[in-house]
Amino acid sequence: MRKGTQVSWKYGTGTATGKIEETHKESVTRKLQGAEITRNGTPDNPAFLIVQENGDRVLKLQSEVKAAVPKAKK
Repeated sequence: MRKGTQVSWKYGTGTATGKIEETHKESVTRKLQGAEITRNGTPDNPAFLIVQENGDRVLKLQSEVKAAVPKAKK
């Protein structure tokens, strides 16, 4: 997976989606929605900074996400 890839992950009882903005193959910490979030990325399981459609940003490991099917354009 790389920058621009559309991904999804489990969120509550449903799923959330977003696009990969950054890839980190080392530990990374970001302040997101007022909280410091850390993911310990590795070369085999990188951390992704993902931007959702509403502009929110999240940090997820590759093992937490899967490639999403792009939404059809209207």
